[in-house]
Amino acid sequence: SLRTACALPLLFAARLKPGPRGEPVGTYAVDPQEVDDIAISSMADVYRGNVTDSPATISTFVSKYDAHIPKHAPFALDPLTGSMLSARVKAANVSSAGLDAVFIEDLKLLPLVAFDHLAAMLAAVEQGAAWPDQMLLAKAAYLSKDPDRLTDPLAYRVLAIMSITYRVWAATRLQQLSQWMDSWSTDGMFAGVPSRGAEDAWYLTS
Repeated sequence: SLRTACALPLLFAARLKPGPRGEPVGTYAVDPQEVDDIAISSMADVYRGNVTDSPATISTFVSKYDAHIPKHAPFALDPLTGSMLSARVKAANVSSAGLDAVFIEDLKLLPLVAFDHLAAMLAAVEQGAAWPDQMLLAKAAYLSKDPDRLTDPLAYRVLAIMSITYRVWAATRLQQLSQWMDSWSTDGMFAGVPSRGAEDAWYLTS
C-alpha cells in the first residue's frame, strides 16, 4: 500500500557511477556505506543551490523587497534558566533519540540543579561559545515520498534528528518567540508560523 511504501527508509539506491567492484550505473547498491555515499552525492546539488554570488543575490533581493520587509526593534528574550528547560522537558511527548541515544524520558529523571547547569552551558552558546561537538551531529531519517522511486534518494523526505538536548533548547526558545512572530506574520503565511500549514492554504483556495 502507499502507506507501507512511504514508511520505508532508504535501504538501497540506484548507482549513479560504477560501483566499487565495477557494477554498472543503474544497478542497486545495498551496502549501507555505499547507499550513504549515493545519497550524499544525489543531495549535493540540492544543498549547493544555484546561487554563485550570494552577496549580489542578497543585495538584489533587499533592493527589490526592502519596502515590504517588516522592521521592528530587536526582540529581547529573558536569560535561559534551568526552570525553563525543566518545564519544557516535562511537557514534551515521547520522541526519537539522537545519535547520542539520549531520550526525553532520560531528561525527565534529572533534578532541577542539572537543568541549571544545562541552562548555563546553553546560555554560553547563545553568547557565542561553540556548541559541544556531540550536539552538532544529526541522524538523517529518509522517508519515501513516492512508492515507485524507492531507489532514488531525491524521492525521499529527509528528517534531521538532532540531540534531545538541542531540541529542548530550540523548543524552549521558539515558544518564547511567539509574540515576536505575531508581530510580522500575515494571513497569507502558511509555513514557518504556529498553527498554520499547507492544508490551510489548500482549504482556502479549493
